Amino acid sequence: IFEDVPSPNVGNITGTVRNAANNQTLANATVTSSGISATTASNGTYTLNNVPAGTRTVSVAANGFTSQQATVSVAVGQTVTRDFALSPLPTTGNITGTVVSTANNQAIPNATVRVVSTNQTATTAANGTFTLSNVPAGTQTLTASASGFNSVSGTVTVIAGQTISILATLDPTTTTGAVTGTVRNAQTGQVLAGAVVAISGTNLSTTTNSSGVYTLTNVPAGVRT
Repeated sequence: IFEDVPSPNVGNITGTVRNAANNQTLANATVTSSGISATTASNGTYTLNNVPAGTRTVSVAANGFTSQQATVSVAVGQTVTRDFALSPLPTTGNITGTVVSTANNQAIPNATVRVVSTNQTATTAANGTFTLSNVPAGTQTLTASASGFNSVSGTVTVIAGQTISILATLDPTTTTGAVTGTVRNAQTGQVLAGAVVAISGTNLSTTTNSSGVYTLTNVPAGVRT
């Protein structure tokens, strides 16, 4: 005796997985539904066979991309098409911050902040703030420099898809120095007290003490008479 065997209550799901950023197909993405999985071919296509009929959730995952899910209706003996477009995971982050002077904690405008590995640069605004966008994630070395200040460098950790904030402090460049010495009688070698010592081109002057010694401070750097 022969009897008709009812068809299994299953259907198929097929489709193509693409990169949402450039619409290129994605190979080796994993597509799963109801315990059945398939890997996309080189052209991004997949097929899930013998998926139980009904409303089913399809999940797609690929290395370097955000995962995605969708609900599809599977009809008995039919093939339903469901395409996916996965967004790439971020690989860069942003750095924002402020550059200030150690002398008075005031903001430094027009300072240059640079990412050493990529040579990305940003110039601080009038309030000393800056932003560096799309910096590769990971440990990065930054330098900060400004006219009239000593440059500094340091490392930061950039987190993909996030913005970190930093504070850079610069020491003012030393522009003055001091001059000290002893004034003597050229004939006898005796020290001269009360001698006046002055720096030409400035209003700096002082008088030697009883030991003939003098000190002039805040003398502008350079060759002086």
